[in-house]
Order: sequence, then structure tokens, then C-alpha cells
Amino acid sequence: MLNQFFKGINYFFKGLSFIFKPGIFPFVLLPLLINILLLTGLIYYSWQHFGLVVTYFETHWLLNQSSWLHWLIWPLSILLITLFGFFSFIVMANVLAEPFNSKLAEVVEQRLTGKTLPAWSWTQVIWSLWPKLLDFIRRMFYYLSRLVGIVILSLIPPVTLIAPLLWFSFGAWMLALEYTNYPMDNHHLTFRKMRQLLAHQRLMALGFGSAALLMMMIPLVNLLVMPVAVAGATCFWVGELNRFSPPLLLEE
Repeated sequence: MLNQFFKGINYFFKGLSFIFKPGIFPFVLLPLLINILLLTGLIYYSWQHFGLVVTYFETHWLLNQSSWLHWLIWPLSILLITLFGFFSFIVMANVLAEPFNSKLAEVVEQRLTGKTLPAWSWTQVIWSLWPKLLDFIRRMFYYLSRLVGIVILSLIPPVTLIAPLLWFSFGAWMLALEYTNYPMDNHHLTFRKMRQLLAHQRLMALGFGSAALLMMMIPLVNLLVMPVAVAGATCFWVGELNRFSPPLLLEE
């Protein structure tokens, strides 16, 4: 079982070997700029609201300064603010950079397979807009509904102790879904079918997502995580996910 988890980690780092290659790096530059601007804004916003989180925990957890939980307040607050901030960063960065990431996934897949993806006519593009919009709404609802549940659980004192673990597990799964979305969307798979495919490789997906999430916590390195993850997710798609035959997927 662990070898599947580590195989997922390996797929993430495979993406690093692609992003600086000629013909691929231009699709990395603009998302990199988007990452820098977003991350700067989120760090400032999180710092401004850090005191509110500390005050909440001190008010609801501490009856006096001698409480044994007092020493947990600051590290716990830092962890929750950091994980929530990274989640927000991931969602916003991927929404803004989606056109570039889709092209990056397409170019990487061409390098891996030697095959060019079929081009769509303008008619096909226009007819696909509404289904893609509905699929995007489903994806956001999936993320936000689970995010709200974790936020609520994180505010319940007994559960708060394991809240960072919940955030990390959710973040890893969400990243696997988010980044494999690009190569799979290039093949016109719906979000529901994407989830079904990843469910068959759940440990591998969690390994991939865990590597991406950990790299996002390293300053400066996190700026390159998005293109590396998109390229790595494309390697994951080509090497593992696309070998499942269509009958394996449930019809909508």
C-alpha cells in the first residue's frame, strides 16, 4: 500500500523535469507571476487576521492563564491560518491560471506520448461552454461544502486538536483533484468521472497531493508548485489514470 503512496509522490516530482524545457517554459511564466501576486496578498491578509484566531481560541478554550492548553494556542493558530491561506491560494491561483495550465498539460502530454490532441472547432468550443460552466460549479460546490464542514469542525475544541491533520488530508485530496483536472479536462472528462478515476488510485492520488501541499509550505519553492504539479499530474494521467477503460466509469 505504501508503495502506491510513494509512487504518487514520484509523479509529482516528475513534473519538475518538464517545466524548464524549451517550448514548455513559456506556459510557466504567466502562472508564476499570478502566484507571486496572489501569495503576497494572502500573506498580508492572513497576518492581519492572525490576532482574531488567537483571540477566539483564548476566549473559548482558556478559563485562566494556567490552562494546560495555553501552550497550544499559538502553534495551532499558525497551522490553521497557514492551511486555510494555502487552500484559498490554491483555488484562486488555479481559477486564474486555468487556460495556461490546460495548455501546459496538453504540451507535456504531447511530449510524453508523441501524439497531438485533436483540435476543437469553434462550434465545439461554443457548445462546450455551458457543460464546462456547470462542471466548474459542481467542482466549486464539492470543494466549498467540504471546506465549510472542516472549518466548523475546526472550531469545536475537542476536534481542534486534530484539525491540522483534517486540513492536510483534505488539502492533499483537493490538490490531486485540482491538478489532474487539467489533463483529464483536455480529454473532456467530467468532474464526476475524474473523481471516479482518482478513487481507483486513492493512495497514489493522496501521495501526489501530499507532495504538492508540502512543497507549497516552503517559501519561494511554492511559487513553482503549480506548473510542476500540472506537469506531474499529466505524467500521472498518462502513466496510470488513462489506462482504465471507459466502461469503468459510471454514466452521468
